[in-house]
Amino acid sequence: MLEMTITESSTSVETNHNVRPALIDRDNVLHASRYADSTAPEGGYGWKVVSACCFISFWIVGTVYSWGVMQAALSKQGLSSPPTLSWIGSLNFACIAFLALVNARVIRLLGARGTAFLGISMLSLGEILSGFLTHHVGGLFVTAGVVSGVGTSLCFLVINVTPAQYFHQKRGLANGIVCAGGGLGGAVISPAMNAIIQRVGPAWTFRILGLMTLSTGLPAAWLIKERCPIRSNT
Repeated sequence: MLEMTITESSTSVETNHNVRPALIDRDNVLHASRYADSTAPEGGYGWKVVSACCFISFWIVGTVYSWGVMQAALSKQGLSSPPTLSWIGSLNFACIAFLALVNARVIRLLGARGTAFLGISMLSLGEILSGFLTHHVGGLFVTAGVVSGVGTSLCFLVINVTPAQYFHQKRGLANGIVCAGGGLGGAVISPAMNAIIQRVGPAWTFRILGLMTLSTGLPAAWLIKERCPIRSNT
């Protein structure tokens, strides 16, 4: 009985020793977060970050919302049925939720700017590659669904996290501007995509969209800078 009690006590002590550092780390992160929030400059370079995130939101949200236009064109040329093609657009959007925890690790490792560069590059690459696979539905699942989806999810995390570091009282306004960029993207890209499809077809529409995203998205990503970089020791 005595031996069992000693063993249980020993186990309890070891558990407490393991838990205490985790609690300390959590408290330190919370304290640093509250301090950074209380010292937000309410503007300054933050407006450049908001503008850059708004522009990236224009591309990533607008492209996802415009998939129906491309789906109709691909279905019309006989690639596959609309329900099957709709899964490609759904897979792209679903990556935002599926990869949230992974992307949080990526942004800790690469920083907001590096993550934005990677996201824009993958989004554009997926679109350009899709231009060569408009007669292969399986290939589109990989390029337009997975590759572009990973890029979309990376950018989505960046544009929703970074602007908040520069604002406290005006945080709602900053986030609203970023979200408005996505709405504008959906309103502009959909009719533009339809017009381009009518002129050059789905394949070149994919390529043009990818090149435009790459050439304008990378400069926007370069403007993104964290005010309080978060790094992980694990």
